[in-house]
Amino acid sequence: MPIIGESLINGENLNLLERIKNLCIRYCEYSVDSKVYQRETQLFQKHFGHGFPDLKKLLGKVSYAFTNAHPMLSFSKPITNKVVYLGGGAIPKAKALTPEFEEIYSKAKKGVVIFSFGSLVNTKRLSESKHKAFIDAFEKFSDYEFIWKINSETEELAKNLITSSNIHLVSWMDQISLLSDPKTKAFITQCGLNSVNEATYTGVPMIAIPLFADQFYNAAVVKHKQIGVVVNIGSMTSHDVKVALHEVLHNPKYKKSIDVVKRKLELYPFNPLEEFVKRVEYAAEFDNLDEFNLASANLSFLKVYYLDIIGTVLAILGFIYFCLFV
Repeated sequence: MPIIGESLINGENLNLLERIKNLCIRYCEYSVDSKVYQRETQLFQKHFGHGFPDLKKLLGKVSYAFTNAHPMLSFSKPITNKVVYLGGGAIPKAKALTPEFEEIYSKAKKGVVIFSFGSLVNTKRLSESKHKAFIDAFEKFSDYEFIWKINSETEELAKNLITSSNIHLVSWMDQISLLSDPKTKAFITQCGLNSVNEATYTGVPMIAIPLFADQFYNAAVVKHKQIGVVVNIGSMTSHDVKVALHEVLHNPKYKKSIDVVKRKLELYPFNPLEEFVKRVEYAAEFDNLDEFNLASANLSFLKVYYLDIIGTVLAILGFIYFCLFV
C-alpha cells in the first residue's frame, strides 16, 4: 500500500510532484528489498542447506513485527494487527552527569544545546564548509554552551575552526542523561528513531537534520507536530543554522508542543516493555497466528488496487459508448 511521507520531509502535505517522487522511492525500495531478501536467502541456503525457506515468504508468516516507533510519533497509516509499536521501551534511565559535563552545564548562562548525528554517521563525511557553518552559528549564541559529539577523524579540523569557548567537542556522550537535564534547551539530531524517542520523552525541542533512510520520515513528524524545525544538510549554510537555533530557542511554541507530546507518551495506556513480553509469550503459545494475516498478501497487484474491476468497468463503458456513438 502507498506509504504517506515515507521519504519526504513534507510528510502528509505532499504536492503532486512530491507524491510522484514518494511513490517512485517506495517502489525502488521495494525492488531493493526483494534483491536483498534473495541474496540473504541464498546465503542461508549455502550454510544451512537448500531446504532453508525463502526469507521473503518467511517474513509473511511471522506472528508479530515489532517496531521501535510510537503511534504518537508517527503519521496515521493503515497497518495490520501484526505490527506492534514499542517506541520508547528501550530508553535507558538518566544518570547523574559526569564531572566533565557538570562543568560545562555549570557555565551555561541560558542553557545547553547538544549536537549528535548518532553512532552510525561518520562526521568525516561532512565537508569543512559544513563544519564551519555549524561553528559560526554556535559562536553567535554565546549565552549557550554547545556539546558536539564528533568523530576523532574530524575533531582536529573542528578545533582549528573554533574561536569561541562555548563549543565543546566530545567523542561520546550519555545522550539520555544530557537530554534529561533541565538546562538542555535544544537537540540537534539526524533524527534517528532512538534520538527522536529520547528527545520527546525528555521534552527537548529538536533541530532535525536528516541524512538517510527513515530519518526523513522522522523529521517530517517533528515538523508536523511542531516539536522542532528541519534543516536541509545539502543546502545548509551558517545562516540556516542560526535561524533554526533562534527559532527553537526563542519561540516557546516548540517547547509547549513537545511537552504536550511528552505528556501523551507518559499517559499512553500501553507500556512498551510489558506489551513486548505479553506479545512474545502469546506468540510462543501457538504454532502460528494466521488470524492476523491479510488476505491481500496473496492477491495480485491488480486485485489489491481494484485495477481489474476498474479496467472491466472502463471496458464496458467504452463498449457502450462505441455502440451508441460510433
